[in-house]
Amino acid sequence: MIKVSVIIPCYNAKNYISKCLDIILKDKLKEKEIIVINDGSKDNTLEILNEYKKKYQEITIINQKNSGQAVARNKGLEKAKGEYITFIDIDDYISKDMLYKMYNHAKNNKSDYVYCDYYEHYENEDKIIRNHHTEDIKKDVILANFAPWGKLISKDLIVKKDFKFCEGKIFEDIAVIPF
Repeated sequence: MIKVSVIIPCYNAKNYISKCLDIILKDKLKEKEIIVINDGSKDNTLEILNEYKKKYQEITIINQKNSGQAVARNKGLEKAKGEYITFIDIDDYISKDMLYKMYNHAKNNKSDYVYCDYYEHYENEDKIIRNHHTEDIKKDVILANFAPWGKLISKDLIVKKDFKFCEGKIFEDIAVIPF
C-alpha cells in the first residue's frame, strides 16, 4: 500500500532535481511514490529524471508540453495512488524524514490535513518560518502558509472536495490550498 504520493512539477530543473529527489528517496517512509511531471523542460531535466527512474521503482515520470504548474499538479493528482498526497516544488527540499513524521502524525491523530513549519534559505542563513500554533485549529489553518508544499492531505479529502488547481492562473495554489 502506498502511504504518501509526492507530486513534483518541474521545468528546467537540472540544477535542483537531484538534491530534491535524493532527500525524498532517503526518507524513512518506504511506502511512497514520487510523481514528477516534466513540464516541457528545455534543458536536460528529462534525461536526469530518466536516470533516476532506472534506479528507483517508486519514481513515475509524466512528460508533457509546457502547460504550467497547475496543469502539472493536476496530472499528478490524477495518477496519485497514495493514502495521503503532498506537493514539493522542484527547487525545494524537505527535512530529514519529513514524510515519515507527517504521515505518522496524521495516522495517530486521524487527521485529513497536516502541515508543518518550513525553512527559507538565504545567502547567509537558513531561517525557520513557523506556522501559527494556537488553541484554535481553524484559526491555525487559516493563518498557515497557503503554498501546497509542507502539507499532507488525505486523498479521501481531495476526492471528496474535488480538489483541483486553477489552471492558467498566477498563484494558482493560493486559491485552493485552504479548501
